[in-house]
Amino acid sequence: MLCIRRLPFISLFTASLIAGPALAAPGPAGDSLDLTVAADSLAFQYREFDADGRELNREDGTLPGIRLTARGAGRRLFARADLSFHDGDVDYDGETQRGAPFRTDTDTRLVSASVELGGWIGSRPGRWGTYLRLARCAWERDIQGRGNVQGLFEEYRWTEVGGGVRRVWPQAGTTGWRHELSATGFTVVDGEVDVALSRLQGSDLDDTTLDLGSEFGLRFRYTAIRPLANGLRLWIEPYYEYWEFGRSNTRPITSNGMATGGAVTEPRSESQRLGLAVGLAF
Repeated sequence: MLCIRRLPFISLFTASLIAGPALAAPGPAGDSLDLTVAADSLAFQYREFDADGRELNREDGTLPGIRLTARGAGRRLFARADLSFHDGDVDYDGETQRGAPFRTDTDTRLVSASVELGGWIGSRPGRWGTYLRLARCAWERDIQGRGNVQGLFEEYRWTEVGGGVRRVWPQAGTTGWRHELSATGFTVVDGEVDVALSRLQGSDLDDTTLDLGSEFGLRFRYTAIRPLANGLRLWIEPYYEYWEFGRSNTRPITSNGMATGGAVTEPRSESQRLGLAVGLAF
């Protein structure tokens, strides 16, 4: 696979780590600055539709991954940063350009970096909070060729901008569980996809980049944390994500800069991801 490019993951994650200590004075929520390392298993689903709403293809599978999470909270403010990576194969079920059924595998790689900055609200700080969220995401989609049908490599990049609500239930006693729920709404912006036409066998076509249509998405997250020995804490976090990409613009297909008479468009799509992260907080 090609490397994912032009993504400010490190700067996003570092910015939150720098902000953390300023927010980390223990407050009513009982938080302090911590770092979590977790295994993150992701059930992945992606569907594309034509202009009439007919499903063109879909991809389904489970991807193993890893996540780093940094969090800090004070009496009035809180922050969180996440950096995640998933890699594996999913099932592709679609059709060829001529409409014939086609099934294969897709090598899939996902990278995401996000930052949440918020403040406590209400008469009991540390229970309810609101926050703003910024994320930058990338997806390498390498559809494998099979038989006389060639595959296709695409690289998606997009930004998510939104906000949400957080509810915290304080830890019961010194050994009990602490529970959190959060809900986020966001807009998908600055989306684009690189289509690697030059990688087709026997092709002298030029690669092209399409602009994805902006749409909305939702994310729900539940977090359960329990103290362990030596200052460690068990971290369990299931989550659900849904969003869409709008139909892209259409670009002519060129060969060495010359028009071929063909064109390429990225269809409207829907994505759903159901994940479970389990790890240790330090």
